[in-house]
Amino acid sequence: MGRFSRRRLLAGAVVVGGLVARGCEALGGSGSARPLAQEIVVWLRDQNDEARWVFTDRIVPSIERLVPGLRLRIEWKSGDAGVLDAAGGGGAGSPDVFQFGYADAVGLAEGGAVTDLTDRWAAWGTGSDFFAACRAAVWWQGAMVGVPTGCAPWTVFWRRDLLDEIGVEETPTTWEQTIEVARRAKSVENGVLRREGMNPPTADEVLSLFMSVSGRAVVVGGRSQLNSADGRLVLRYAIDRWRASQDESLRLSLADTAGPPLLTGARVGQYGNAAGTLRHFVTTAPDLLPVVEVGTPPVPGGTDYKPNASGLSAPVALTYTDSIAMTAATRAPDMAWEAMRQLASPTALALYGETLFVTPPRRSATGRGYTLEYGQGELVVGVERWGGGQVSGQLLRVLQFHGDGSGLAVGGGGSEVPGAGGISSGYRETPGAAAGGAIDGGGGADGDGG
Repeated sequence: MGRFSRRRLLAGAVVVGGLVARGCEALGGSGSARPLAQEIVVWLRDQNDEARWVFTDRIVPSIERLVPGLRLRIEWKSGDAGVLDAAGGGGAGSPDVFQFGYADAVGLAEGGAVTDLTDRWAAWGTGSDFFAACRAAVWWQGAMVGVPTGCAPWTVFWRRDLLDEIGVEETPTTWEQTIEVARRAKSVENGVLRREGMNPPTADEVLSLFMSVSGRAVVVGGRSQLNSADGRLVLRYAIDRWRASQDESLRLSLADTAGPPLLTGARVGQYGNAAGTLRHFVTTAPDLLPVVEVGTPPVPGGTDYKPNASGLSAPVALTYTDSIAMTAATRAPDMAWEAMRQLASPTALALYGETLFVTPPRRSATGRGYTLEYGQGELVVGVERWGGGQVSGQLLRVLQFHGDGSGLAVGGGGSEVPGAGGISSGYRETPGAAAGGAIDGGGGADGDGG
């Protein structure tokens, strides 16, 4: 709280200075102002006090100055499923724009509750400025159902001081190295596990590890691919890593600590995201930030763990993306879209992302402020590297989401999707996903034309 409180003393000067210096384009880029008197109701997920303050004091006033006639009414809602149903229901009090989570795009697209924004995305011309993994979270079977507002890439965070303590000079990048860290870091006292190398593998991690070694979706044609040679390899690694942190009983669990295990030193490495990992250090133990490293999702090293298809392994970082959608029932679709464009401008995304400690989904929103601090810069590089580029051969097909399948940034990039600059990946194979490339119109940076 202190870090934001100090900034509030200069907030007014920053906003006014930015508007003057950039010709009243601090939040909206080069979009033309339209004198329409219209209130647009936006439902956002109520996640913390700082987000509410940033919208009330900075984002909303700047947008309303930039777009005469637009009045934004932000209403803060819980993340309950009932709220999402009410948002798209079109009944009395329903919003024009609302926020949804990484797993909601499928239901929204198939339920007809939201507006297909494909044509508006194409006219906007900023598709290539959004990271491929984040952009893909709002696409489903040919329809763009929203605009990303923040993403949380998952990777491994390490305590460098604890690695040094156990004699590990290089940050682990392979499964074999990670298991060795688990062995060295393990500390058992009187039958109690006092310190472990890494947290037990989670379901999300297992799924991302599978995709990193197999180059294919977890679910293909309605059938799980985990019961395959690649799946069995991943499960063997997960079990071996758990055993490395145990004694012969294989029944130990980490002792309760006064705070998150990585922060207290009871864990040397942890698979997670910045919002749930680095934020603990920023808010409660900033003196430890210099010893926290943002690592790379590990891959098989080729000694104890050899993928079925040699040379295909690449890091995969699950990227959970929140987005905003336009309700099909809005009576002011043009002004609602204008509001969405402004809310997704680089400066607005950077301000909002800092309050939640998530990565802005646009390249032009990075390279400034907090995105250069506390390991965020490494996360941005990771999303860019693992979400774009070229892939030789048929490493990955264009994939899309289902159920809990979040967006994925995939190591090495992906197939050539026209205009997409990368690959969109997830848990279920979806034919025809290449149509997602239609959202790109070039451009980006700070200029939000259209």
